[in-house]
This record gives sequence, structure tokens and C-alpha cells, in this order.
Amino acid sequence: MAVERTVGIALEGVTKRYGKAEAVKDVSLAIGEGEFFSLLGPSGCGKTTTLRVIAGFEVPDEGRVLLQGQDVTRVTSNRRCVMNPIGGLDSSSGGESTTSDRRESRRPRAHRIRRPR
Repeated sequence: MAVERTVGIALEGVTKRYGKAEAVKDVSLAIGEGEFFSLLGPSGCGKTTTLRVIAGFEVPDEGRVLLQGQDVTRVTSNRRCVMNPIGGLDSSSGGESTTSDRRESRRPRAHRIRRPR
């Protein structure tokens, strides 16, 4: 029996243009809450633009963005919450998270913190 999941993020017919160029054309998708999701494709196919639309950094020219069923298409990025802390990073500041790997790489191999993979 399949477990039904709540949709966390949905795009409905999203199109984003820059001038005459269509960066994203009629994208519809649904990502379940807790689901691991990746956008794959060649350079210039609209992956980054799609993520910027989801995050609220770009407003689509057409279509809707829904977060947990709420239409947030015109909601600014500072009013959206689209990320949850990843286990192990939730107690770190942004600066600590981005510098921890550099600090670890300077330590002798035997003294590095072992992280599960």
C-alpha cells in the first residue's frame, strides 16, 4: 500500500521570461513534504531560474507557486520559508557551515572529524 504524502512545493504552469528569451516554459511539478528532489539538466535549461522562482527571488510571468497549498507566487523571498535545516547543520551559523569544511581540510587526516556518509 502506497503512503500518500502531502505536497510541500508545487509549481503550476510556471513560465519565466527575460526579454524575449524563455528561461522556464510551462513547468508543473509537485514535491512531497520530506521528499528529496533534484533538478538535473544541461547548462541553460532553467534549473537555477526554477529554484529562484520557488525561493521568491524571481516572480514568474505565468503560473503559480504553492507552498503547502498556499499560493505564494507574489510573496517576497523574505516572507517565504522553503528550507529546513539539514541534520548536523541546524546548530551552525551560516558562516560556520561554510567554513567548517575548509577548517577540516587543513587538519592532519588522522585528526579530522569523521562524518557519516
